[in-house]
Amino acid sequence: MITPKKTLLLIIDVQERLARSVVHTVALEINIKKLIRSFRALDVPVLVTEQYPKGLGPTLSSLGELLPGTIPVEKIAFSCCGTSHFMESLRLCNRNDILIVGMEAHICVYQTAVGLFQKRCRYLFTIPHRWL
Repeated sequence: MITPKKTLLLIIDVQERLARSVVHTVALEINIKKLIRSFRALDVPVLVTEQYPKGLGPTLSSLGELLPGTIPVEKIAFSCCGTSHFMESLRLCNRNDILIVGMEAHICVYQTAVGLFQKRCRYLFTIPHRWL
């Protein structure tokens, strides 16, 4: 069973330049904002990553506004698990149930899900873009 005390929301690479090329970006943005508000209300931590922010830009500003004080983990590896700073942030949260949402589902989201599964996260859920 998933519980707030064991869960973490991971937002992968929802960045300005990527958003321009994603179908239904507005719906995706609206629904991720709902997730952030819900998880914050339940006191569930939220981790945010950015793939090469110098080239792809920052996280969508509307999401960042809901996450004051949150510093996105910068990465150049497709899998978040390939970044030591991410792995340390994840370890500090001490959560094994991870809900993943993000862009580039076929690359960064997928490879992160596989990496986390290999790291023995107990429950791992990705939300397909079409469901948001």
